Amino acid sequence: MIKKDLWLDHLVHATPVEGYGNRMSMFLISLEAWRRGIDVKYYTIDNPENKVLIRFALTHNGRTLNFYSSLCEQMSKEAFDICESKYLTKKQLSANGIRVPKGEKFSKDADKDHLVSLAAELNYPVVMKPVSENAGKGVFSNITNKNMLLKTFNYLTNELGYHEVLLEEFIEGEEHRILTVGDKVVGIVKRVPANIVGNGKDSIRRLIRAKNKSKQFNPVIAKKTIDIDRELKSQIEHAGYGLDDILEEGKKLFVRSKSNISTGGDPIDVMDDVDPSVIEMAEKAAQAIPGLEVSGLDMMINPETQEKVIIEINTRPMIGLHVFPEGGKPRDIVKEIVDYYFPETKNIERSRLYFDFGRITASLDGVATKEIALQSITPQTYHAKRYLLSIDGNNHKLRRDIRRHALVDDIYGYAKGAGFNLLEVVLASPIKEKINSFFSLHYQDSEFRFEIIEEQDWNYAVNVGFITGSYSDNINLLERSIKESKKKTERLIKTHQQKVEQLTEQLNESKEKTTVYKKAFSKLEQQNKDLKSKQRDYQNKVLKQKEEIEMLKIELNRTLYRRLFKSKRTK
Repeated sequence: MIKKDLWLDHLVHATPVEGYGNRMSMFLISLEAWRRGIDVKYYTIDNPENKVLIRFALTHNGRTLNFYSSLCEQMSKEAFDICESKYLTKKQLSANGIRVPKGEKFSKDADKDHLVSLAAELNYPVVMKPVSENAGKGVFSNITNKNMLLKTFNYLTNELGYHEVLLEEFIEGEEHRILTVGDKVVGIVKRVPANIVGNGKDSIRRLIRAKNKSKQFNPVIAKKTIDIDRELKSQIEHAGYGLDDILEEGKKLFVRSKSNISTGGDPIDVMDDVDPSVIEMAEKAAQAIPGLEVSGLDMMINPETQEKVIIEINTRPMIGLHVFPEGGKPRDIVKEIVDYYFPETKNIERSRLYFDFGRITASLDGVATKEIALQSITPQTYHAKRYLLSIDGNNHKLRRDIRRHALVDDIYGYAKGAGFNLLEVVLASPIKEKINSFFSLHYQDSEFRFEIIEEQDWNYAVNVGFITGSYSDNINLLERSIKESKKKTERLIKTHQQKVEQLTEQLNESKEKTTVYKKAFSKLEQQNKDLKSKQRDYQNKVLKQKEEIEMLKIELNRTLYRRLFKSKRTK
């Protein structure tokens, strides 16, 4: 099942719902280019960490451009260097009258007193982040006091090893990712923190599961689910709920405080809803960076005051957010990108064909293959039809026979099972008559027995070559099996992690209690020693007093005896 209302028609069936992860931008740009007749080549590059890094090259009319995801080598070094440094980005934008967060850059050996002084001047909470990181890495956005400030600075510079950090004011508002091509805004999505909406019947736990299930039809966020962890539990507890509580109907509950898509946030297209001043400011910012081409600007917009602040600019933006939003309209921004780099192909009608990108990357990931060049196509109109056959006999044999005739006739498409004794066939060709006459030409007096029970035009993408269900179904079955095994493993790991967390919490509580008991026992032991010492002192005093009394008695008796003896002698 595909959410066709949130998909561009030419990408339905061409893009698997599970997506291509971090390679989605590469797939979308190369597919659009290939469909226009631009030559596409994928290749791997060597790197110190020995990871497989795939790049792609687009060639047209003798001109070649190399890409790393959505970043083109043609972008100026100046633009790249400025945007790689959050400090230089702020400096450049501020110099052009564009609002950025107030703050300063601090080196690892910076004066701590100045750091503390600036934080107080900016007013807590403040934000601290590395100068040269993207995708929210190393960002601490809720530093509320001096102690947290110094701890965060120490963690970023000493433990994580960053040489420079930015200390900035905290900006209130909603986070927006704005995509620019050249100096033109082509897409705006609002990043909404992970959330659920109550129905008055289901628990928060069940609503989270349902939300995750709904994500599986979006290739950009299919794997970016909402995980139940300590942060999530703390967030919902702060809102006055527990995981097993029923959420009121219509009640929207944010289960994360940050708007990261990677932790379950939603990308919502708002291009038609923002104030024109947002687009004006974004385009002014793009113009302020010399040589900037494709970029993703992060802008905070305060919904109450409408204050707008640009946080940073990314030169390798994730374009899938705009093509496959979770709400609003899907934007054909990939067309804008290819138009920008290859303007001579603007008016070429894009083909509806697509290639198996998954198999290409799998080959390159296998290390043995270093380069794959796609077979060029001539952009032209393909006529396509979908047939549903009710069959009587050998299903697999018929599929193979249909494939054999299709390849001979230069027809693309597939034949796959669609249920008991049912076969779905899609045929595509630039020559309409080839499609219309296919079955009558090849199966008029055939050994195969079947009836065409459905016939309709096919307005979606068609794969290059011809796939039989016997192959693709096995692959899909294997993929599903692997996914299920992976899900089960992930569930087991999560369960064990939760148990470990619970046991760790209990252990820490026990340790804390033990520490308290030890302190109390030590105190009692010391008090006991003190009492015994006092008792000994008291006993010694008593003995001494007894001795003194005895001595006094003896002295008294002597005195009395002397007086008595003296009295007798006198007489």
